[in-house]
Amino acid sequence: MVRLRYARPVLPVNNHHYPNVSNVLLDIYRLLTIFMAAEAISELDVPQSYGNDPLQQFGDFESDEITRILLTVAATVRVIDDRESRLFDFLSFDCGSLTRDVASPGESTALTIREACNKILHD
Repeated sequence: MVRLRYARPVLPVNNHHYPNVSNVLLDIYRLLTIFMAAEAISELDVPQSYGNDPLQQFGDFESDEITRILLTVAATVRVIDDRESRLFDFLSFDCGSLTRDVASPGESTALTIREACNKILHD
């Protein structure tokens, strides 16, 4: 007879969280593959089956998956930044920019890694 044992959950050390960075890197890899493959996939000519485009069904997952990955990565980066007393402040470069109005693309604001994560999580 198989007997299952309850494993105690691993609690954060010193009230801090230590996320699995390998999982974050895997998610970033997945995000890159989505972006790199999207155009090539959209150009495929696939016969429709019963009026349904099978690639369109996969495409419907794309936005949700991008959102899931961005939220996961942003939350993990913030946890690490908070735990390490603003570790990413030591990086002296901006990681991107925010264009508030795409009709005026010349007006953008530079973002640090922490600010970019905040935008993803809170806006």
